[in-house]
Amino acid sequence: HIEHNNMDNFVKSLVIFATLVLVCNADPLACQPNSQFPMLPTFHIIGNVTKNSDGTIKLEPINDCSGITYKDGIYHVWHQCCQNHWDHVISRDLIHWQRLPPPIQPLTLKTWDGSISMLGNNDPKGPVMIYDAQDGKLSHDEKYHSDNVSAPLDRPILGIARLIDPNDKYLMKWSRAEFNPVQFTQGPSAGIAFPGPIFKNGDHWDFIGQGSLFSSADDTFDKWTRKDGPDGKTVMAPLGGGHENSGQWMMPVPNTVDGSPAPSGSGAPNVIINTAGGNRYVFAIWDNTTETLQPWTAPTGAPPTGQIANLEHGHASWWGASGGTDNNGRAMMIGWATPDFHGDGGPGIGFLTRLTALREVNYEVKSQNLVANPVPELKGLRASSIAQETAVSLSSNKTYVIQGTSGGAAASADVELNFTGWASATSPVTIEACVLGSGNGSGIGLTIMIDPTSKTASATSGSCTPTLAQPPGTANVSRMMNNTNFPHGDMFDKEFPAGTGPEACQALCDHTETCQAWTFLKRGPNNGMSCCIKGPISGDGCPIPAKGMWSGAKTPGVVPCGGPKPPPPPPSASFPLFDEETLTVRMLADRSVADFFIQGGRWAGTTAWLSKDARAPEDSQISINTLSSGIQVDIGAWAMGCGWLTPSYTDNPTL
Repeated sequence: HIEHNNMDNFVKSLVIFATLVLVCNADPLACQPNSQFPMLPTFHIIGNVTKNSDGTIKLEPINDCSGITYKDGIYHVWHQCCQNHWDHVISRDLIHWQRLPPPIQPLTLKTWDGSISMLGNNDPKGPVMIYDAQDGKLSHDEKYHSDNVSAPLDRPILGIARLIDPNDKYLMKWSRAEFNPVQFTQGPSAGIAFPGPIFKNGDHWDFIGQGSLFSSADDTFDKWTRKDGPDGKTVMAPLGGGHENSGQWMMPVPNTVDGSPAPSGSGAPNVIINTAGGNRYVFAIWDNTTETLQPWTAPTGAPPTGQIANLEHGHASWWGASGGTDNNGRAMMIGWATPDFHGDGGPGIGFLTRLTALREVNYEVKSQNLVANPVPELKGLRASSIAQETAVSLSSNKTYVIQGTSGGAAASADVELNFTGWASATSPVTIEACVLGSGNGSGIGLTIMIDPTSKTASATSGSCTPTLAQPPGTANVSRMMNNTNFPHGDMFDKEFPAGTGPEACQALCDHTETCQAWTFLKRGPNNGMSCCIKGPISGDGCPIPAKGMWSGAKTPGVVPCGGPKPPPPPPSASFPLFDEETLTVRMLADRSVADFFIQGGRWAGTTAWLSKDARAPEDSQISINTLSSGIQVDIGAWAMGCGWLTPSYTDNPTL
């Protein structure tokens, strides 16, 4: 009888052990099979996933990001959830993530936006959050807010939260300050929303929000003084002023990708700071003594408000960023990958949101600007090779499908494309690459327009197109075209001396706001040169062959010339190619979102699924197309593994 009981206990133990093994080896809930959930990313951050008893899942919606920080070997991404509170995910390797409970839950009213500061990772009280409080009480001046509160309760009402245990490497449990909301010494009208991280400056503490500088005399952070100049100008005014969240992300100028030094010495910038949205930065010089910002305009062509870096050209928005001692000496950014998807995202999912891939930001010496790329650790998530091809010759306007990428094989994939042959072209080159496609035009695509003459390129991301054939009434134009004339659309002429080159006419167009194109030609008995500045090209204004003339468009690419041209993209949408002969493209495809990076991150953009119809599980085709001949490409494609730990959500972190 005793032996029988022992055997029963032994069998039960085996069953329990086997069950534990199965649980431990199970895929994280955040990584659902492509066959059932073809819209749910597996290596981009998504909201908390819980499984219902009927096999459907509940997915929490997530949105705005509030920064990336580092403590004791662990990276933290902070973002909003459910339009009413902060959320928190952690990783040790920047590849596998684990979601923790929300650091601060909403009370009577909502809690959102703001930032977290690690205070140099050496403050005995630990890090601090400053956030749009909405904690159920409006202000110390109730009349002001009773007269001014408006939906969505985004009036400047800031709160403070501190880590309960300053030694907690997981940064899990936070306590709201009893005095919340904070007081502004000049009254509540001096307050702002979207506060940046708090930083120590001598005997006091500062933060920048909506372009203004605020200071506090002690580390309770209960009272703040707005320090605009006597003329009302903000600290951000020399950099172009302050917008909704200008100044929220200020950090040291980041390291270079290859280890080369960033600008240094007298007059060199020591910070980058966002001027809008968390993706547009200017280089600046921050003076601790005077607490002022001055622009860095050293690069040729930099505006007086400072050299500008636009790190997002896709559809993503509401970025969070951190660098310096707050984030292990590395500058990183992450954003809300829009548009959100309203529709069937899989059993139980009717509304799908996700974040962009985590990017590392570096200074590039060659372009004297910032570049943004996936964190290098992400290559460690490559699970298997899908395709490796070299020197593939592309036929003009004939789609090349990368073998092995259909049928769901590349639903979550990392793709590298290296294009050659374009540098020797005599006319503009257009290339499109498409991921998550079906072969009939669905998917997310990247279109690149290269001007070999000016050695620049521009790009856009959006829905894939079945072909790149130009419709009637369009022309493929570059910034400098020989033996070409734009015959119509003249606004005015300017005469130049004999021997002047066409670059003078091009420069005149660049500095004329209404100029869309130009033509440069000899005119008159003394061989003087005439620059014809063109407005919107209409009628039969497409460029035509004209021996001895030079022409160009302000913006290269395929443009309509049967009617008014659309406004040109901002200057930062184009990027230099210098003397390079290889165009590099990296694409991260993840079921319903794609991140694109061109030429080492000089151009970066994220676009989420644009169609109203959900992607089919088998739609994962990667394809390439070009309008030009003589283009070759080297191809590498890898399937990506799951970017979550088991469990993907926990009260007890396993890192």
